[in-house]
Amino acid sequence: MADWLEFVAKLDGRKLMRHAVLTFNGTWGAGLVQYPSNIVNGLAEFVDPRLCFEVAVPGPYSFGPLGGAITAPSYQQSVEQAVNWAKQWIIANPWQTFALIGYSLGAEAASRVLMWLQGDGLAYLPNFIGGITIGNPSRGSGFHAPTIVDPGGHGVSPIRIKVLPTIDGQIVWADYVHSPANGDAGLDMYGSVPEGIVGEDMVDVYQIATNFQLGDLGALSQSMGTLLTKAAMDSGLVDAVEGGLGGLLSLGWEFILGMIESAIGAPPVNPTKGEAGGMAAVEGIRFLAAPGGPTAPHISYLGEIGGYSNQVADAVGFLHDLAINANVRLAA
Repeated sequence: MADWLEFVAKLDGRKLMRHAVLTFNGTWGAGLVQYPSNIVNGLAEFVDPRLCFEVAVPGPYSFGPLGGAITAPSYQQSVEQAVNWAKQWIIANPWQTFALIGYSLGAEAASRVLMWLQGDGLAYLPNFIGGITIGNPSRGSGFHAPTIVDPGGHGVSPIRIKVLPTIDGQIVWADYVHSPANGDAGLDMYGSVPEGIVGEDMVDVYQIATNFQLGDLGALSQSMGTLLTKAAMDSGLVDAVEGGLGGLLSLGWEFILGMIESAIGAPPVNPTKGEAGGMAAVEGIRFLAAPGGPTAPHISYLGEIGGYSNQVADAVGFLHDLAINANVRLAA
C-alpha cells in the first residue's frame, strides 16, 4: 500500500517522505516482534502507513548461555552488536531520515546510538527525527515521556543518557516507564532506581548480574534480588537464618521484603553504606514481588497485566508527532 501511495505521489508532484524506524528488541527478541514493532505497526495500521517503515536491527539480544546456547553472546556483546549494526546502517544511508525505538536491552542499545549521534556521529544527527524507549536501563535522571509522570531516579545501567535531543527547541525523545507515580501497580526497576548511594548499589549489582551472562529477564531479576539480599545480610541488617542465604531465599521474596523493611524501619534521609545496601535490596525485591507477578512492571507495556497502563499506544502518538513534524521541516 505504501509503495502505491508513493507512486501516486510522484505522478501528481507531491513530496511524500517516509522515515526509517530502527527497532531494537529486548532479551531474546528476534525480527519484527515486541514493543518497538508494536509501535511502528500501530502507526501504520491505525494512523497512517505512509509515514514510517521499520528496519529491525539484527542482534542476538541475549544474556549469555542461561536460556540459550552455551556460546550465546553476553549482554554487553549483544548491545555492542546492535549498536555497531545501527551505526553502519546510518552511515550507509546518509540521505535517509530515521528514528530509534528500543525496549529493555534494546533500549540501552538505542540510547547508545543516540549518544554516538551526539558525539562522534554528529554528522548524521540532521537525519535523526527522534526516539522512543520502553523500560530503558539507560534513562537519564528526570527524563520521561511527556504524557507520563516522572517515575523518579534514573535507569539501572551505569551508561545513561546525559542530554536529551531537541529539534527547534522541542524534545524529541520519550522514555516510557511504569511507576506508581503514574498510577501503575509497580515500578519498573530497569527504568528507575533511586538517586544517590542506594541507586549506585543497584547499578553495581546490575553490572555484576549482567556479567553472569544470564539468559532471560526473570533469571537476571532473580540474580539481582539474590545479590541485593546477600548485601543486606552482609551489612548486618538481616539476621542470619538456618541455611544462610539459601535458607532465607527459600522463604520467598515477599517474606524477605518484609524482613528487610522491618529491619530498616523508616528509610533514613542520609543512609550509611550498610543502610543503603538494605534499601537497595528493598527496591530490587519490590520489583520481584510486584503486583501481577515478578517483573510485571517491565513486561506489561501493552497493559497485558491488570494494573499497568498501555504506554505502547501512547508511544504510537509520539512517533506520529515525530514523523509529522519532520515532514513539515523537510518540506519547508
